[in-house]
Order: sequence, then C-alpha cells, then structure tokens
Amino acid sequence: EANAGLEEVPGLLEEARRQGIDVEEVDLSKQDEEKRRALYEQAAAAAVRSHCGIHKIFGSRRRGYGPHFGREAPALLVYRGEERIPAEVYPCRRRGRVMSIRDFLKGLPEAERSFEPIRREDLARLAEIARGALEDFIRRHPRWAPYRERLAAIALCQGAACHYLDGRTGVKDFDVWLFFSEIPGQPFPYRWHSRYDYGPSRFGRTPGFWGLGRRVDVLGRSLKISPDEDPARAISGYLASRRKSARHLWEKAVILLDPPERLGEIVWEGRCGSGQQPGDLASPAR
Repeated sequence: EANAGLEEVPGLLEEARRQGIDVEEVDLSKQDEEKRRALYEQAAAAAVRSHCGIHKIFGSRRRGYGPHFGREAPALLVYRGEERIPAEVYPCRRRGRVMSIRDFLKGLPEAERSFEPIRREDLARLAEIARGALEDFIRRHPRWAPYRERLAAIALCQGAACHYLDGRTGVKDFDVWLFFSEIPGQPFPYRWHSRYDYGPSRFGRTPGFWGLGRRVDVLGRSLKISPDEDPARAISGYLASRRKSARHLWEKAVILLDPPERLGEIVWEGRCGSGQQPGDLASPAR
C-alpha cells in the first residue's frame, strides 16, 4: 500500500525538476548504516512535525530506526525554503490513510491559489467532507449527537465561494460552514474548527498543508432558528446580525451545499474582490 504507484515516481520526479524544484536521489544500498540512520532520524522528525505516522511503514522502532527505510519502502523527504531539516516525509499514515510518494508528487507544483473552476460535483464533494467531519466530531464527543438531527444547512463561504461565482478569485483553501438549529441551553461549540484534505484533484495542493490536496476548513455555528427554517433565510439572518464571524462571512459569497436539492444556490454574493459593496442577500427562492 505504501508503495502504490511507485512505477510513476521517476517520471514525476523528472517533471518536478522541469518545474524548477530541486531533486536529489540517494541510493541507500550504496550508503553505510550511519548515513541511512541519519536520514531515517530526519524522516522521523518530519513525521512528528507533520503529524503523521511512519513506523508501520518503515518498520519497528526496536532497532532504533526503521529496518525497511530506503530498502523495501523507498522514502521521500520534503524540504521547504532554506530549512535544513525536512518538513514532511512520504509515504506516511495520517487519519487512517496511507499517503504515497506518488500522491504527493502529483500535487506539484504547489500554487498559492488554484484558478480551476469549481463545478457542481466539487460542491457535492465538499458537502460530503463536511458531513464526515460532523460524524467524526460526534464520534469523539457523543454528547453532541443530537445536533446531527439539527443540521439546517451546509455552505461554502469566503474566497472559494467567490471563485465559484466569478472564476477569478482563486482557491487557496475551502471554507465550509455547518449551520444548526440551536438546542436551547446547549449551543453548538463555536470554537469547533476541523481541517480536512480535499485529496488529489485539479485544484492542486495547499502549500505547506499536511494533506495531498487543498485544505478544507470545516466550522460550525448554531443559530436561534426553528428546525424547519428555510436554509437560505437562516444564513441570511445570521449574516445580517453582523456578529464577529458573521462580519467575515458577509465580506465574501455564501453558496449552499446542503440540502442536496439546493446544491449551488447563491445565498449571498458579497464583495468578491470587485471593490464594490456587497450586494443584497439572495432570497430563499433564488
């Protein structure tokens, strides 16, 4: 599993060179154990820095270093800027998923923003990630399970929502918000903020992000609305409140992702880099 797509790696490394990325290849079969141990220690440090696991891939720690490192399992160390220690290592295991060398290289080059258009299937993918994030949260904190039935809307917000509208803003990452009908006396934790990986796609990879694609920031807020409140009306009311987080969302666009039958509906057009004041809130029927 860790070596998946390994036959593509030489060509991907050559493409990275053509993109101006420095690439050095080291054949550990021609190096002594001291050199291999030193490189493994760098890999282990990179795994800690990037919050991933490598011991199940490169072998047990009983011998002080991975016995498979650079032998049965080739490794890729990623250095950023002028740093002399690696920031990431591949393959690695994160959130129960193995991220291969091939998958990382396919995300290059890392552009600050992607200007690929956002399609309806991309919106559906973001809704799926957001629902999965909620389930992860409830699995870790069962006391919040009642909010599963109080979900009023899921929306794409901020710059990516603007890019969906104008195709010019670009996508640095995806900001996805879940809005709930508040349970009296038990508001949804407003500090909840989870980060997920969109995965390899035409959008590329968020620079410096631990995942293989664009970062997806998932946030949530409970609103003092009835469970049957219209989703667009509920979000519009929240934006009109001009609370701190609402003011940030008010600057940019808001696009519905859920309910599924209203996927892609424009709730709010915002300013979206036009230099103009945000437009009117969209009506629920829009």
